[in-house]
Amino acid sequence: LQEYIDFINKGRAPVKKVIRLTPQDELMEFIMLGLRLSEGIEIDKAPAHENVKEMILSRAIPLIEEGLLEKDGSILRPTLRGFLLLNEVINGLIPG
Repeated sequence: LQEYIDFINKGRAPVKKVIRLTPQDELMEFIMLGLRLSEGIEIDKAPAHENVKEMILSRAIPLIEEGLLEKDGSILRPTLRGFLLLNEVINGLIPG
């Protein structure tokens, strides 16, 4: 705790280690964290890697057809059924 207080008092961020995410990890975080919220994910705010938006949309189509996701403009969000099966929804969107 004292180390944390010292960092703050010196005007420094209390960070010991910075982890750099790979593009795959960044995409996974975006999808996993976003879909756990009722607001869902905004595809236009997906990590800016090659063809990510197109990939998400193409992988979302079967999930939408199965009633697990709904699309509203550029927003993808789980349906009630999708929330109950959220791990399957996430696995369906993340490339393996």
